[in-house]
Amino acid sequence: MLRATLAALSALMLLAQPAAAIDLLIDGVPLPPDTKVASSAQAQLPLQRRWSGAWVGAWGGIGSKHILLVESVAEDGTARVVYAIGDNPVFGIQRTWSRHNATVTEYRLTIAEPGFSATYELSNAAH
Repeated sequence: MLRATLAALSALMLLAQPAAAIDLLIDGVPLPPDTKVASSAQAQLPLQRRWSGAWVGAWGGIGSKHILLVESVAEDGTARVVYAIGDNPVFGIQRTWSRHNATVTEYRLTIAEPGFSATYELSNAAH
C-alpha cells in the first residue's frame, strides 16, 4: 500500500506546475516545491528501506489530512522529513508544511524539536 501511495504521490508531483515559489497541493495538503522523496530502491541500509517514502493519512478524531514525507535517512538513524497538514477550519488549522530533523529506529520515527514533536510507529511490524 505504501508503494502505491508513493507512486501516486510521485505522479502527482510530476504533473504539478514547474517548481516555483508555490507549494504543491496533494489532496489539499501542501508540500514544498523542492520536495524529494527518499527512494527505497536506492536505499542500502535496512532503516533507509523501512522509512523511505511518504506516509499519508488523517489524524484520528479531527480528520485533518496529513503527509509525512521522508526525504533522507542517514546511517546513524537521523532523518530529514517534511511534515504537512491540510486545512481544518473547525480547529482553526490552516494548511502548512515544515521540515524537521528526526530520529528513526527499526519501528519508530521521532521528531523532537522545540515547538513541535511527533512520533510515528509501525503498527503492523512484528517486534
